Amino acid sequence: SSGQVMIASGRSEDASGSMSMTSGSSLNGGSGTLSLSSGSSRQGNSGNVALGAGGSFGAGQGGSVSVSGGGSADGQGGSISVTAGRGLTGNGRIELLDAQGDTRFIVGADGSFSASGKYVSMSSEESIGLTTGSGEFLLSTSVKGEAQPVLRVRNGELFAHARTKISHL
Repeated sequence: SSGQVMIASGRSEDASGSMSMTSGSSLNGGSGTLSLSSGSSRQGNSGNVALGAGGSFGAGQGGSVSVSGGGSADGQGGSISVTAGRGLTGNGRIELLDAQGDTRFIVGADGSFSASGKYVSMSSEESIGLTTGSGEFLLSTSVKGEAQPVLRVRNGELFAHARTKISHL
């Protein structure tokens, strides 16, 4: 195994120290890049990168993790990209979990995505567009854990699978 590096602020009964890691600033050119990554491995698993905030063991609030792109006074602000890993036997996926560790949002290796939860909503001030390639749009409900189709749109045709009242088309 390769070497280990640990960096920590001090411990205290009242408040522990803060830590900051930043790249240099520049007046006229670009500022430095900050990169955080684990090492690679030729035979075994490569290392993970874990970012997390501290928890509270008392009445205090647990720490938060915030990721934000940089702002610009005169140009375009920075973006945030999250990319799953590629592999010979399969590509990774991106998952968002809730506080209990249940997966609530998945972007699959094939580009699919799913959202789940007690309440899932989409809203827009203008419109919401749902487009499929050669597939179909299916609206279903769960009855005793099984998906039951309610409404299906395929090749421009609308199929109702349950008693349906449509007021305007």
